[in-house]
Amino acid sequence: MVLAIASTLLGVVLALYILEKTTLQPLNSLALQLRRVGSNKDHLGEQVVTGGMAEIRELGEDFNQMARELDRLYDSLEHMAFTDPLTNLPNRARFRDTLEESVRHYTHAHQPFALFFDGSRPLQGSE
Repeated sequence: MVLAIASTLLGVVLALYILEKTTLQPLNSLALQLRRVGSNKDHLGEQVVTGGMAEIRELGEDFNQMARELDRLYDSLEHMAFTDPLTNLPNRARFRDTLEESVRHYTHAHQPFALFFDGSRPLQGSE
């Protein structure tokens, strides 16, 4: 009787260990990556290495493909949002963001900051 209970417990522990290694750890790594992307978009293109069962590996590969595609689409949208389509130069929104970032950097570093704008000549098309 004791031998049957011991072998049953050993079988349960072994089954839980195999389940942890083949299913739970790979799924946890995917969930962790989703949380990282949710908190910071810079993690969007990072790939996740998954092991375990074939279905879990396939899920990991699909997840990585989706992450690559989302990263590509995000870069495309960012380019469209901050670039003039005619000249392909940075637009006013990019200038404003860059200027604000520079002001924050110099203000935080307690360094002087100046911006010179020549307003004596009108901009083309704004007469």
